[in-house]
This record gives sequence, structure tokens and C-alpha cells, in this order.
Amino acid sequence: MNYNKVILVGRIGNEPELKEKLGRFRLATSTKYQKNNEWHENTMWHNIVTFNENILMKMTTLEKGNLVLVEGEIEYKEYNEKWYTSIKAFKINLLQKREKTEQEKTKIVNVIEEDEKTPF
Repeated sequence: MNYNKVILVGRIGNEPELKEKLGRFRLATSTKYQKNNEWHENTMWHNIVTFNENILMKMTTLEKGNLVLVEGEIEYKEYNEKWYTSIKAFKINLLQKREKTEQEKTKIVNVIEEDEKTPF
């Protein structure tokens, strides 16, 4: 019996891209370890792709920095004599939205205030 399943929990590293029936983003997962009484962090980046229509609809609400759980399978593809690894997602769950920075909050308030000045 063969089995190919991956479960990752990490933060979205870029704004998710949606093109026709394809969605993709980069996911960062980190491992912390201690070496010589110092803590270190090792971050790994994963290419997440999906063709699942339900996930594509859900991806419109995802943003860079969100904590998500991704279930899928490892996929290897050759392109121009190089091998690429990606995770083909079957399930994506939003676990935590990223906190907006003060600068982002101020920008949102300014946009709302400008919008309220519009007479229609």
C-alpha cells in the first residue's frame, strides 16, 4: 500500500495568487532548536498549489501572515531539467488571522474617511 499525505501548519508568506482554476501561495514553517545554549530557528518554505474549487473560494479570504493548516500530498515536477517540489492542497483551514500593524490600521481608517467624503 502507498500513501502520500502531508499536514503543515504555518504562516502564508505572500498574498495568495488566484488564476482561473489554480490557487497558490508560499507557506513558512519553522522549527526551533537549541545549540550551544542558544536558541535558533530554522524556517522552511513550501509551495502550496490547489485546483480544488472549494479551496479556491476560501483562498479569497486568506492574507499574507495568516496561520493556516494545509492538508495535501507532495508533488514533484520536472521543468527545464530541474525538479520542483510542491504541496497539492486538498484542505486549507484558517487558524489565525494576522494582526494588522498600526500603519495598516491607519491606512484603513484613512481610506474609510476619504470614502465618507464622497457625496454618493
